[in-house]
Amino acid sequence: MLAVEAAVLVLVAYGELVTLVQQITGAKRKKRLRRITSELRGFITSGEEARNRLDSWNARIARARTWIADVEGYLKPRSEKAFEEFRWGSGPVSTELQVRLDNLHRISQNAEHYF
Repeated sequence: MLAVEAAVLVLVAYGELVTLVQQITGAKRKKRLRRITSELRGFITSGEEARNRLDSWNARIARARTWIADVEGYLKPRSEKAFEEFRWGSGPVSTELQVRLDNLHRISQNAEHYF
């Protein structure tokens, strides 16, 4: 009888431990996703600033290429899926910046899907 009670206690403790580990893991994931989303918003803001600046054509192209390289450098080691989504739909640099901004908005809004 004592062995049965001990086994039940072990099973209950195991169940509680599993629940605790899941809660801790979930909290860490949410915190990580909030940080990533915040960093993506920073890239979106800087991309919009690059798009809206009134510079010479060459300066705009250089700024757009730099921004794209920075975002790709951020995404690639973190999520191959987000990296590929960001790169999708490239074209002339004049429209590529807007396409990439749209892609990054979509990634940011669905971060849990990508990271």
